[in-house]
Amino acid sequence: MHRISTILLALSLLHFSNGIAQQRPGNISPEVARVISLSSDFMSRSAHDSAAFVLNEAFAQTDITYSDVDLYYLLSYEAEIMYYNALFDQGLSSALRGLEIAKAMKNDTLIGNSGNLVGLMFMSMDKYDIALGHFRDAIGLIRYHEFDYLSYRYQVLANAAECFLKLQMPDSAFAYARMGLEETRQLKRVRGEAIIHWTLAEAWLQKQEFDSAKTSVDQALQLVDSTQHRDLVVTLYTTNMRIFAGLNDKAALFEWMDRGLIELDNPYNTDFARSDFLETASDLCIEFNALEKGGELMRSWKLLQKSLTEKQQNQRLLTLKDYYEKNQRLALAKEQDAAQKRQIELQNTRAVFLGILSVLLVILIPIVFIYFRQRQRISKLEHKEQLRKNELEFEIRALENRIMAVSEERNRIASDLHDDIGASLSSIRIYSGAASKKFNDDPHEAQLLIERINQSSSGMMDRMSDIVWSINPKNDNVESILFRMKSQAGEVLAPLDIEVEYFIDKQAERIQPSMTARRNIYLIFKEAINNIAKYAAATNVLLELKVKDGFLILIIRDNGSGFDVLNSKSGNGLASMRQRSESLGGSLTIESAPGTGTALKASFQIARISDGMMN
Repeated sequence: MHRISTILLALSLLHFSNGIAQQRPGNISPEVARVISLSSDFMSRSAHDSAAFVLNEAFAQTDITYSDVDLYYLLSYEAEIMYYNALFDQGLSSALRGLEIAKAMKNDTLIGNSGNLVGLMFMSMDKYDIALGHFRDAIGLIRYHEFDYLSYRYQVLANAAECFLKLQMPDSAFAYARMGLEETRQLKRVRGEAIIHWTLAEAWLQKQEFDSAKTSVDQALQLVDSTQHRDLVVTLYTTNMRIFAGLNDKAALFEWMDRGLIELDNPYNTDFARSDFLETASDLCIEFNALEKGGELMRSWKLLQKSLTEKQQNQRLLTLKDYYEKNQRLALAKEQDAAQKRQIELQNTRAVFLGILSVLLVILIPIVFIYFRQRQRISKLEHKEQLRKNELEFEIRALENRIMAVSEERNRIASDLHDDIGASLSSIRIYSGAASKKFNDDPHEAQLLIERINQSSSGMMDRMSDIVWSINPKNDNVESILFRMKSQAGEVLAPLDIEVEYFIDKQAERIQPSMTARRNIYLIFKEAINNIAKYAAATNVLLELKVKDGFLILIIRDNGSGFDVLNSKSGNGLASMRQRSESLGGSLTIESAPGTGTALKASFQIARISDGMMN
């Protein structure tokens, strides 16, 4: 599916893009209305980090007491900003807090608005059944209104339709999308009506009914072709290319492609729409044997995608940092407020005792004693508050360091994907183009090229599998590494009749290695197993994983032919294994001699590679 969520997001959340003056509820304060208006303006320009900064400044105002309604709108807009930055867990937290406030106020429209936001978060996390439950509840709660600060019923219907498209249920998508058309026309939401027609076109495409899909696209273009909604125009051009590809109408396909390439230069367009168009156009060029043009479009798409990824990642990091700093400030402010109330209570107590002292001098000594006891308690409270403040500052710095570490690892993985996978895809495209040309003239050469394509794609899938496994937080434990090691060993060694024995220290299974450590330890093991399969001529392999003196120790021993370590060249991945070990601050040694087998030992300091230990 081609960026359905990106396009429908504009329909679901942004109300300022319709060119209509915003209406705001009468019970929202002018200050909050100003904050949300300024935040919306930043969001319309994709400056999501600036929008988050404006909201965080509002949350940080200690001299303003917000009503429940004000707090509800601030939390709802915070959830939207998190959604745009793909921070769905944080966005869900804000949306659920807003939902609690709306339920406490017993306001169906606000409850429905929050239900729409909660559904969007779950849908973005691929939890479609849960998302549909929230969307259905919201559809039943939201009534007709003209407040641009809230979700409209047609937007929730469109989100539910998107959910059904992701579930490959086009008939349900038709039903929900069509229910929203009447409201878009009543509210004069041209963009919303056009997007619903586009949604219907996507549903027709899933059913392979291309003529009906073309009709829906034409209806959408009639609405927006002469407007400033150029991102939607380009998206409709993209859908038209896919329609004519399905009809095998090459002339019409390339006509819409040329129109779209001209439209990409329009300043009202968006990078998301440009990226989707270039990706689809390059794929269709390859499919219809326009290899030279496809290669040019592919290069343009990669450059745009790289720029877009870096921009999104920077915005996401800034927004996440502001979000956690805001929560820490709120927690600190709450504790300070509680301490202030306690101090006021203590001051009141002191005033009472002073009054009693002036009347009852005979009990002066007990009262003075009590007074000094209270002062001592105040000093202790102030000391505790200072300690807590220092702890919070330390936690914020630790969080920043962790975010930076994760960002660096993601940048490295993105670079690997761009360089390694990009190179593999380029070679596959080149080989496939060459094979198609030689298929009739030289079948033997074409067969060799196809075998190269198979080898390149298999290697690429293996490397992609390793990357996806290493970044999945569900795998942040040694048990997951052991499971993948056993799977890899069985896949590589079992066909060679090589028996594998495992000796695993129970204490080692409790370690939680970081994402970088998890990946490098596994790749060291994988390289060693591959070397055994290729060169060792072994019949037995022993894998030992243990904890000793604060170190995690990995030992891989075989009874194969062995080799001369001193005179061996740095081939067979030995240099790579040492480099991965050193990157974790560890050490790697190899003991071997001809005819005696080989033993590899890698040691890593647990405190350095671990995120913690499981209880």
